[in-house]
Amino acid sequence: MAIQKSIVANIGGATHANAYTQIAEVRITTLNTQHHVQVAWETYADATARSKGNDEARQMPIMGATYMVPADDITTYFADSVLLPADKSLWGQAYTWLKTVNDENLGIDWTTGTTDV
Repeated sequence: MAIQKSIVANIGGATHANAYTQIAEVRITTLNTQHHVQVAWETYADATARSKGNDEARQMPIMGATYMVPADDITTYFADSVLLPADKSLWGQAYTWLKTVNDENLGIDWTTGTTDV
């Protein structure tokens, strides 16, 4: 699973119309019964640059970041009560949650123009 979207690279400012974003890591930690979720993503110029299935041919990502999921969203997207009864995967929920984010700092509105690939 991945997201295809037009994205402007951090370095050089080139626009990549078919940028390919992949969730690289989902980290869940618990401190004093409070859950914390981090979602890390990487974006490649396109699917060819990601080179799925061939790590040696994979190019460098054009950008990436790690987001801390707000507590309310953890309850909505990542709680056992959401994942288990609906047979949802942690990775699938991470993509679903990512598409609710409008990152003004990076200038990426994940809520629009995304295609699941």
